[in-house]
Parts: sequence; C-alpha cells; structure tokens
Amino acid sequence: MFCTSIYVNEPIIDQEALQSYFRQQPTVINTLTGLAWPIFTTMYRIASLIRKKRERASLSARKGNSWNYDELVDLVSEAEKIQQDLDTEKRLIDEVIESGWTHRLMSMITSLKNAFHLEHPRLEAHRCLHEAFRLTCVLQLRCQVLNEPSTSLPIRLLIRQLLGLLESMMKQNLPGWCSCHWVQFQTALYCLDIKCENEQSDRDRINVLYDRTL
Repeated sequence: MFCTSIYVNEPIIDQEALQSYFRQQPTVINTLTGLAWPIFTTMYRIASLIRKKRERASLSARKGNSWNYDELVDLVSEAEKIQQDLDTEKRLIDEVIESGWTHRLMSMITSLKNAFHLEHPRLEAHRCLHEAFRLTCVLQLRCQVLNEPSTSLPIRLLIRQLLGLLESMMKQNLPGWCSCHWVQFQTALYCLDIKCENEQSDRDRINVLYDRTL
C-alpha cells in the first residue's frame, strides 16, 4: 500500500497536485483501506522531508559544513505545519464519523455493502485505523525528521497509544487490521525493551503483534 521508494525518489504523481486534489475532497474515504485520502498526502509530505534531511546530511558529510539558520527554520517550520495538519485531521475524521457527514459516508458504504454482501459497516473501526495511521505519521515526523529520541517521554507515550490501538484492533479483529503492516513496522522501530512492573515491555508487545500478524 505504501511504497518505500518514496523515501529515496520523488513520487510519480506531483505532490502539489495530489494535495490540491485532496484538499477539495477532505472527507473522501479510500474504499480499499478505509483511510481518508488526506492522510496519504501527509505520508508523502513526511517522506519528502526525510529525503531533504538525508540529502542535506550527505552534503554536510562531503563538505564538512552544518545546517545554517535558514535551513533549520525551513525544515522545522515544514514539520510543524504537518503536525498542525495532523491535529486537524483527527478533528476532521471525528466529524466525518459523528456529525452530518456520516450520512454521506454511510450512503457510500451501503452501496459497497450491497455490491459485496457485507455486514453492517462499523465506523468505529474506521476511526481506530485512521488514528493508528495518524499517530504513526506523528511518530515518524518527530523521530525521523526532528530527531526526537525514542527515550523521550512524549515518544514513549505515542508508542503506548499505538500499541493500545493495535492490540485493540487485533483482539476485536477490526476491519483494517490487515492494512497495519506499516504502522507496526514504524512502531517497532522505537519500542524499548524495558519492562514495567507486572507488564510486558513495549518490545515484547510489538513482537506479539507481529507474531499474530504473520
């Protein structure tokens, strides 16, 4: 679903064109994954910052110079804008599920239900899947773009939130669980092997999830 080549190369479709299209349709749901389309453009925006950061690091290694002030401001400002958009995305998806947008979503899903003989759709499952991808974008942005360490308390909290969501989706066998490979991988990168009192470590918990998935 999410090609790792975008961390190395520019996407085939122009990123600005994608963002422009999805801004006009912020509540359109991808019927294959159950995710709102704008979250995909956010993933591509983060990948773009990762590429930019890596290219600048390569330049620093070759020429022996560090980031200048303007470069730092530019990268951090872009990251902060994506973080703001991710916060907005959570509010938006809550509105899609809970407000007047729901009848439009239900109409679309009802058509799919009739076509594929599906049971009554469970919108809460959509919320869990979308939140898992949204939080993973936050995690990737803070760790892989802004270099926040996995030992920081905000990152530890993000990991616990993601593990809780993934475990809930697995235990309830919610639709979308099969689409969470990228979420699990990104979460696993920052899970610490430190046990809490009478609890599994984050590393143990993600290993259980991987075992169940595979």
